[in-house]
Amino acid sequence: MRAVTYKQIENYWLDLIGEDDIYARTLLHRYLVHLKNQRRLQTEINKMGVIDTVKNKHQQYTNPNKLLKEIRDIDKELRTIETSLEKLVISETPEETTERKPLI
Repeated sequence: MRAVTYKQIENYWLDLIGEDDIYARTLLHRYLVHLKNQRRLQTEINKMGVIDTVKNKHQQYTNPNKLLKEIRDIDKELRTIETSLEKLVISETPEETTERKPLI
């Protein structure tokens, strides 16, 4: 299964948000940087393995790979940026405005 290229992801979001919004473009740039870091870390984990083994003189410990925590943090940041971008897309689409009735 081939991964989606960064250019395809960028074009997808630019089609949704437009190219004029500087704030959205900055968010998109941050999103792509985090995505590159996530893919790089995932490659490192695939090479090194999920479990680290620490050996002392007479003892041996197994710990989860420290890169897993970094990937979780990047995933949280990616989700936050995605929701921000989705809010920008939703706010740009025209909505039907209903007239409010007076309170009195």
